[in-house]
Amino acid sequence: MKVLWFTGVQLPAVSGQNLTRANWQEELRKALEIYHPEIELGIASVSPTSFAPFREGNAYYYSIHRPVSQPRSRFQRVFDQWRHDLYAFSEVEQYLKLVQDFRPDVIMVFGSENPFGLISGQVDCPVILYIQGIVSAIANHVFDGLTWQEILILLFSKNFVVGSGVFHEWLTKKKYSRVERGIFARCPNFIGRTQWDRDQVLSLNPKANYFECNEILNPIYSQSEWRPNSQKGKTIYATSGDALFKGALTLVRAVCELKKRGRQDIQVRIGGVNPTSETGKLIERLVKRHELQERVVLLGRLSPSQICKEIGEASLFVLPSHMENSSNSLCEAMLMGIPCIASDAGGTPSLIKHNDNGMLYSHKSDVELASHIAYLLDNPEIGITLGRQARQTAMGRHHPEAIAHRMADIYTTVAKSHA
Repeated sequence: MKVLWFTGVQLPAVSGQNLTRANWQEELRKALEIYHPEIELGIASVSPTSFAPFREGNAYYYSIHRPVSQPRSRFQRVFDQWRHDLYAFSEVEQYLKLVQDFRPDVIMVFGSENPFGLISGQVDCPVILYIQGIVSAIANHVFDGLTWQEILILLFSKNFVVGSGVFHEWLTKKKYSRVERGIFARCPNFIGRTQWDRDQVLSLNPKANYFECNEILNPIYSQSEWRPNSQKGKTIYATSGDALFKGALTLVRAVCELKKRGRQDIQVRIGGVNPTSETGKLIERLVKRHELQERVVLLGRLSPSQICKEIGEASLFVLPSHMENSSNSLCEAMLMGIPCIASDAGGTPSLIKHNDNGMLYSHKSDVELASHIAYLLDNPEIGITLGRQARQTAMGRHHPEAIAHRMADIYTTVAKSHA
């Protein structure tokens, strides 16, 4: 069977480097190579420069040329940013040519945040959309966790004037959402991982065929088991991001709440947040106002080995996001077996069961988050039990061989239904 992937990420065979994001795509490729060598992959990825197709292992690699914008005047750059355009949709012609060259039995499109899914209905073989995140759903949560004062600060910032920042992120997502809805309407097959994924798919396309398949995560996390240690202190690690909806501000507000309750023993270390980003600057204002300079540390972007080190030295992991369809950061922490607290946003309740293998809180409630943090820090034996059960859950959920077999079954089912 021949399966053609469309992805916005360059896999290591193309880039020559390990992936810093979406590593699960490479892990899936490797698992299919081991457990289903009869599947021949074509992998088409976005590239600023064209390269000739080549084969390595079980895959042929193709280039989708997306040139980098040429230097322009400051006025032209600002004008372009205010247009809120994401892509040149003339790319679709490249997609169709690749399909013609590779002649796949099945096409799998990774994510609806790229226009790859527009080929559905224009090709003879079936198309599957693999959900990575739904832009229209994210757009509805861009301002979650912000106060009106913070929204006004961002509205009158330099970023807003030059066409960047959270307001323009929201406008761009709103504009692209119309394209995404068209993709969902025309694509007949979807793969997701949570009940939220399923609900969103059926809302956007009631006639869709929905399949569930989990992801294979970087093995470094399953191989790096968290160990309880009374010497670790009261350290919390969170993987967040520069996007405000990722909730880092809500986590810092929870630390403020804990200080108000008299807790002076807690340090929060947040990966993924650049101190110079909009999120970083708002956190800095909050930290200064509440004198938490020694209690909140922004770590920036971290490698998998650095994340493992942070988790290994922490007492708790927190996922504070206001929108997640299926958080790999949470799943990685669960694989390591650290006690986890997560917001109830999106598909997260499909990953964690409250008081079974973690704790959930209402995603907008920093007060509830603060209470959960205090409870687990004061009751470490309960956290150890939750972490142990989280690891057991995650080890089964992300088993490479089972996922490879499941994906192969989906490809076969979709191909036969189209015949």
